[in-house]
Amino acid sequence: MKLPLLTLLSWFCIQTFGQNSTFTLEASIDYALQHNYNHLKNQLEKSITYEKTQEVLTQGFPKVNGSIAYQNQFIVPTSVIPGEAFGAPGQLLPVKFGISNTMNASIGLQQLIFDGRYLVGVQARTSIKELANIQVKMSERDVKVLISKNYFQAVMAKKSLKSLKESKAVMDKLYDQTNKTYKQGLIEELDVERLQYNVKTIENAILVLETQSQLANSALKLNMGFPMEDSLHIVDDLSYFISEAFGQTSYVDNLENRVEFKLAEQSILLKKYDLKQIRYSAMPSLYGAFNYGYNSFSDRFNFFNNKWYNFGNFGVQANIPIFDGLTRRSQVIQAKLALQKAELDRVNVFQALKIENMNTILTLRNNMNEYKNQKDILKLSEKIEHKTQVKYKEGLGSSFEFANAQNERIQQYLKLLQTELNLLNSHTDLKKIQGKY
Repeated sequence: MKLPLLTLLSWFCIQTFGQNSTFTLEASIDYALQHNYNHLKNQLEKSITYEKTQEVLTQGFPKVNGSIAYQNQFIVPTSVIPGEAFGAPGQLLPVKFGISNTMNASIGLQQLIFDGRYLVGVQARTSIKELANIQVKMSERDVKVLISKNYFQAVMAKKSLKSLKESKAVMDKLYDQTNKTYKQGLIEELDVERLQYNVKTIENAILVLETQSQLANSALKLNMGFPMEDSLHIVDDLSYFISEAFGQTSYVDNLENRVEFKLAEQSILLKKYDLKQIRYSAMPSLYGAFNYGYNSFSDRFNFFNNKWYNFGNFGVQANIPIFDGLTRRSQVIQAKLALQKAELDRVNVFQALKIENMNTILTLRNNMNEYKNQKDILKLSEKIEHKTQVKYKEGLGSSFEFANAQNERIQQYLKLLQTELNLLNSHTDLKKIQGKY
């Protein structure tokens, strides 16, 4: 009874997990690595490449083939022979040689003995596999970077929307109080209209942010490979990642460890194998073959009771290139040029990585300073809002001044969230170039 119970429990957990899930950033990345469509395709490409390298190796394995053939000569070919041998000098006598029904059954073995191109192909298998591994690592890193930025975007949209809704609740209450005061004839209608204007402005901003939040969540779901019809809940506490960003601002020294540089190096190595294989094609190749079988001949289709005659042979064949019309020379030149191009690509990749390294650090430092400044600005706007609120409650200030102060505080908070997003994204880029993703 344990097996059905465990199966039912697993199904229930899967259904619950799929319909109502709360994801941290790490959980989102782990999920994406198992379900992201592009990453899954790259993993399948890796498996295909591995099988292709195995196919190269099998070219040197023995090949065994069986054959069964039946032939019916409903018109036996006619031949002519000189008549002198049969007492008819000067004449050509028509005769028919052969049997109308022939059957053949045989088995053959072919074996590659030596081929320089095959040896190079076997040597290149390791590099081809390594190239596939690097491409999957790059795909995995790109998924981590993509999901991180999607996650941060979704969190910031969620926090911005939450902040605006809270501010709107306060603004609605203030507007209601001001409207009641106006109806009592204690203030001008202009104060009410200004507050109404602010309320409508926040309402429009909420509508825009709701759309942005939905789009951010949809992008996160899509790149995670998460079902679009299921609910996805994310954790909005990013304080750990922000503090982590302030602890790393140094340049990356070992750019040779970047997957882009390793990819360029593997490309050069494979181009060298291509050149080597073309040169080895000028060497002789040697093949061996063995065949054994039986033949049977009959005037009628009756081979089961007919006599069979066995045959067998073996041999060795050497293919010796002599002159190919300068085709190989052209191929060698092309391979050399492709190798030079790959070497230039490696230099270009290294220089691009150096620039990316410098730009990423500078951008991160700049975003840190903006984040610090924006926090200070937000604190000032909060103080101004608080003082304005106190004056309003004591009757020394207008509701319009308080609403403007509150609106300014909202704008500064939204700007802080944007600087947080920029900081987190630049820190993600740093982790990318550091090889931590």
